[in-house]
Amino acid sequence: MKKNSKSCRTLIYLSIRLLRWMKVKEWIAFGNQWATLHPQRMVTYTIGTLFFLLVAGIATTFLPTEPATTGNVMNSFEDIEPMMSQLQVLRVRHRTNIDQYKNLIERGKQEQRVLDSLIAVKHKSHEDSVRLAIAYRRLEIITNNIKEE
Repeated sequence: MKKNSKSCRTLIYLSIRLLRWMKVKEWIAFGNQWATLHPQRMVTYTIGTLFFLLVAGIATTFLPTEPATTGNVMNSFEDIEPMMSQLQVLRVRHRTNIDQYKNLIERGKQEQRVLDSLIAVKHKSHEDSVRLAIAYRRLEIITNNIKEE
């Protein structure tokens, strides 16, 4: 959102109204006052809460979510054979594209050599001029195809 957009200003306004309605500022001040008066209880509550969250996190991580039908751990994994075959197809396509790109570059170099040899001829016949124009057009098409890729 932009800084000055109407929706951003509306969101900020509604957030401030919500915080004032919930009296969050007063609750924070009350909590800070209580924590100042009872520092040992505050430390105990904080450590207890953090320990509870640690135990709950460990329990949710290691407890099974569904009953295991067999003792084989590999059954819980998804069959990866389709993914691997698709990855192989992608690799083959990528390799094919690279080979086609290299072949296109090689054809462009060949056409450039032909073009250079035709340009080097001092006295050109009409047939040489036609071949020169055709070679130039081929080289132009190859160059455009390489630029597109």
